[in-house]
Amino acid sequence: MLFFRKNKNQFHARRFVMGFTPLGKIESSYVLRLPAVFGLLYEGIIFLINGVLFSVRRRRSFRFSQTGFTILELLVVIAIIGMLASFLFVQMTGFRANSRDATREENIRQIKNGLDLYHVTHFRYPAICSESAIDGTADCLSVELINDGVFSKTPVDPFGSSGTCGDPDDYLFCYESVDGSTYTLRYNLETGSIPGKNQGWQTTAP
Repeated sequence: MLFFRKNKNQFHARRFVMGFTPLGKIESSYVLRLPAVFGLLYEGIIFLINGVLFSVRRRRSFRFSQTGFTILELLVVIAIIGMLASFLFVQMTGFRANSRDATREENIRQIKNGLDLYHVTHFRYPAICSESAIDGTADCLSVELINDGVFSKTPVDPFGSSGTCGDPDDYLFCYESVDGSTYTLRYNLETGSIPGKNQGWQTTAP
């Protein structure tokens, strides 16, 4: 439901559908409060719609200006909304990738802390000769850490554990320790949003 100006001191509400009284100046302050980014998007849409409709309607006679929206007006408004929605979708996609990378860093930190606890008890790290993906429960590292009471489930990559270690298109955690004296953890970052780290595969050790 949107609010439209009826005259200087009075407002009335009507649904935004074809055939109603033409769109006037929309009073956005009466709309439900939205988060900042969506509020800015809403204000931008309202500003552009009002500008387009004012420009088109000023060329029409008063008699026709009361008959509703023309196809041209609707197409212009839909195109503007589509462009703004596409921009917002791209921005939100980037936000999600950054969030997943932050989760990866936190999960790797938890795994390293768990390995340190395991080392305090056994004076070595879990020895796994070949590099393997961490799936949280059934892989060799997870079995060792869960049986030792370090984790109930080992943290994994936000995308899970499917894929190949080192493949630039796969996102998973990989662990290797030949003799238990040290280890290597590898994981793949989607972006360069983590300070001091680039996009791509990362390697960390004790």
